[in-house]
Amino acid sequence: MKIFDQALVFVVCLTAAVMIGCGSGTPVPAVENPPENESPSDAEQPSDSAAPDQTPAEEVTPSEDTTAQDDEASAAAKDAFENAEAELIDGQKVTVPGIFTIDAVPGGYLWTEMEMQEVAPGQMARMFLCNKEGTKDAMILIVIGKPCKESGKRIALLKGQYNGAITQLNAMGFSDLQGTKPPIEGEIPDLVEFEVSGVTPDGSRTIFKHGARFSPNFTFQATVISPGQEVRKAMFDTFTTMEMK
Repeated sequence: MKIFDQALVFVVCLTAAVMIGCGSGTPVPAVENPPENESPSDAEQPSDSAAPDQTPAEEVTPSEDTTAQDDEASAAAKDAFENAEAELIDGQKVTVPGIFTIDAVPGGYLWTEMEMQEVAPGQMARMFLCNKEGTKDAMILIVIGKPCKESGKRIALLKGQYNGAITQLNAMGFSDLQGTKPPIEGEIPDLVEFEVSGVTPDGSRTIFKHGARFSPNFTFQATVISPGQEVRKAMFDTFTTMEMK
């Protein structure tokens, strides 16, 4: 399975788990094979042989409130969210009017819209993939048509996202999991980021950069996978600087 296909399955499973209660112990579907580890682009960018500034990754105590979202959106708002047409400008920029705009990393990276996924009963998420053919670089952007305003609900979402990442990497056969935990106390900012990494059975380390952003009307999640630190940072920067509504 290609790295971007693997990443898509990984994030779909992870997000579904977050939305329906992964924090309370709901199993995350396993993925059969770990990501591929050879790519023509590997020699073109520095690889991470270790996970700096990280500690052993262990699950945090989940929140009792695992809904991780505010009150139900109106039927009209749901319809508008699900039917708003995405504008892909040569694959290098994605705009969904009234929701967000995001650029691609220069140098051949392109955006495509994936099939919409139901992440909870009656709640759809829009899925977007940015990748470059022939590389192991990929970013998955997930847009949920509901806000997450209260810190308690944000903490529940972040705990589920972090715990789900650990559960999924274990299921994929990764070992020596390392990570930087997201904030899970106090006031939660509108932008949160953390990393979880692990060693594949062939001995190479893969780092997954995760993020969550909270706008007044929507919730955004991203995962970036790249063997090169510079590309990983550049891809994640497009997430942290994108325009949200």
